[in-house]
Amino acid sequence: MLLNDLKRLIQPLRNKIFLLLGRAILEAVKNTELAQKIQVTALNGEVISDMERFQEYGFETYPLEGAEVAAIFLNGNRDHGIAICVHDRRYRPQNLAEGETALYTDEDEPAQQHRVHLKRGQIIELVGGAGAVGGVITNQSLDPFTGNPHIDPSTKIKASK
Repeated sequence: MLLNDLKRLIQPLRNKIFLLLGRAILEAVKNTELAQKIQVTALNGEVISDMERFQEYGFETYPLEGAEVAAIFLNGNRDHGIAICVHDRRYRPQNLAEGETALYTDEDEPAQQHRVHLKRGQIIELVGGAGAVGGVITNQSLDPFTGNPHIDPSTKIKASK
């Protein structure tokens, strides 16, 4: 009897712990307030609206419907969730080398890339579609007076050490 009583007593706590973290699918974005708010579908079709979306300082995104959301729920309260990460595997570049990073959108496609790519060897590659600025940046193409890069498809700029 004592074991069953203990299980019954800790069940509410166990439930709250399981509800602290969650995955969901992004359904809508409200980008008009000081903090971006999203609507997601979570467990068993549970719709959660006005979830605040935290983003890294200095970096703003507007994700597409269908992206995946990782959320935390303070005290296990499903009415007060915070989206801490939005990921969209449909558009994630998969051709980066270990240690590289890229800034990309849904328009970045294998056939016609559109991204800022920080590559190995301290190379910054700017890739765009037809008519867009593109090229590789190296320190040989920096303006000697301003230090700013001249960027055109043949320009190579490499960060100096």
